Amino acid sequence: MYANRFLSKFNKAIPSNLPVFHFGDCVPIFSNFKRWFNEKKNYKIVKCPKCGQRLRLPRGKGKITVTCKRCLYEFKMKS
Repeated sequence: MYANRFLSKFNKAIPSNLPVFHFGDCVPIFSNFKRWFNEKKNYKIVKCPKCGQRLRLPRGKGKITVTCKRCLYEFKMKS
């Protein structure tokens, strides 16, 4: 009796208005990950101590003076 109830759920017709999954939709997710990984390799992301704006610094330049674009606060940071 219980088996018939359980199996009857799988025998129902599939509605025709279900959204279709396309594998092409996954490609931008992986390309964003690749871009993020390359950006992480070449740049360092830091926050402004005054306003919290995220800033992107080039890696391998030593100690540099950074100016926040939002609040114009200057601070020194090792890249």
